[in-house]
Amino acid sequence: MAKIGIFATASALKEEDKIKIDEGIKIIQSWGHEIILAKNCFYSTPIFENNSESLMAGTIEQRIEGLYETWGQADILLALRGGYGSIQLIDKLDYDFLSKNPKTIIGYSDITTLFCAIESQCQSFALMFHAPMLFETSSLKPNELEAFKTLLSDPANYPRSSNHKFRGGNLSLIASLIGSKYLKKFDEGEILFLEEIKEPAYKIERMFYQIYHAGLLDLIEELWLGKGNEAVYNYSLLETFSKEKGFKLVKDLPYGHFEKMPLRIN
Repeated sequence: MAKIGIFATASALKEEDKIKIDEGIKIIQSWGHEIILAKNCFYSTPIFENNSESLMAGTIEQRIEGLYETWGQADILLALRGGYGSIQLIDKLDYDFLSKNPKTIIGYSDITTLFCAIESQCQSFALMFHAPMLFETSSLKPNELEAFKTLLSDPANYPRSSNHKFRGGNLSLIASLIGSKYLKKFDEGEILFLEEIKEPAYKIERMFYQIYHAGLLDLIEELWLGKGNEAVYNYSLLETFSKEKGFKLVKDLPYGHFEKMPLRIN
C-alpha cells in the first residue's frame, strides 16, 4: 500500500476540524496505507492584523518546508484542507525539485492554485486529482468514500471521466491567476472544469466575464460545472458563450464542494 503524505499549504485547521483529522487518518490507515503528517499541519499563524479568521497552517516558510517534507517521503500527496494561502507560496517553490520527484497530488478548492503552478512551472509532474481532502474524509457519502478509496489504492488507473484532457478547478482561483505565468495557456480540445461556493452571484458572473475576455473559452471542447446548488451560475450567459465559442456546456456534475467524487484534472 501507499505512503500518504498530508501537506498543508493553506488555512489552519479550526478546532472542530481536529477531530475530523483523527477520524480521517483512521479510515485511510484501515485501508492499509501509511500516513505521514507534515510538521505544520497543526500550526495556526495569523497573516492579517486583527483578523482571527485568517489563520494559516504556519508561516510561508513552514508551509513550504512541510510540502517538501511530505513530497520527499510519500507516494501520494493529500491536502489537509483548503481555505486560503497557497498563492503565497507559488513564487517561492523549487520547481526543479518538484519536477525531478513527480508525485500524485490530491486536493481541491485553494489547492487549485498549487495545481496550476505545478502544471505551468514543472517540466514533468505526476497526476493531479480534484478530490476530497483529509479533513472531510470522515464525512464523505458512501459512494464518495468508495471512490476515494479506489483512487488512493491506484491513482494511475483511476477511471478517466473523458478522453479529453481536463484543466481547471475552483473558479475564483483560476480567475486570480489570469495574466500570470502560473496559468498555462489552454490547448485546443481541452475540457475546462470549474466549481465554486460561497460567492455572490454577481462575483461569479464577473469572473466568467473575466475568463471569457482572457480567452480561456476560445479553444475548449467543453465547459463542465459543479453542482448548481453550490453557486448561482448565469446559465443563460454561459449558453451564449457556448454558442459563440463552440464549446459544449455540461452542468450539475458531482465534483466540487457539495458532491466530492474524484476527478483527474491532467
